[in-house]
Amino acid sequence: MSELQQAEVAKLHGHITQDVHKLVDKYLKIMDWEVPENNEAAARQMILNEIKTALDKL
Repeated sequence: MSELQQAEVAKLHGHITQDVHKLVDKYLKIMDWEVPENNEAAARQMILNEIKTALDKL
């Protein structure tokens, strides 16, 4: 990765982090609707695991 690319990614870090938080919250809300006794911490971890799996495939 070039220095220019590294600098650009560093500038985008905050935006990327916010987008990931929004993505996790989106799916957490869906799980809350679908699962009556939803354990938020466990659901959040399952969602993050699925995101990691998807990222590994990219």
